[in-house]
Amino acid sequence: MVGESANRHGIGTKLEVTPQLGGPTQFRKVGVRSHVLGQSELTEHFGMGADASSIDRVAVTWPTTGMVTVLRDVPANSTIVIHEGRDEYLVLDPD
Repeated sequence: MVGESANRHGIGTKLEVTPQLGGPTQFRKVGVRSHVLGQSELTEHFGMGADASSIDRVAVTWPTTGMVTVLRDVPANSTIVIHEGRDEYLVLDPD
């Protein structure tokens, strides 16, 4: 998550992820969990199951503006970077 108008790390951003096979939508809010003597990881992880080859829909609601970014057909088993105000994403190379 890369925020532009709110905060650079996208803290407070709401995520909704729906798998390709019609499974249940998963929800997260970036950076709101607490840890003893630590800080939340800003990378969110969603488990889609072994058969998932892509994610049908990722909806991102940005905290300050309320702007919604919707991504379709996102590859499974990947780490992506989403920028506020853009309807695209960057897939990070796992190697």
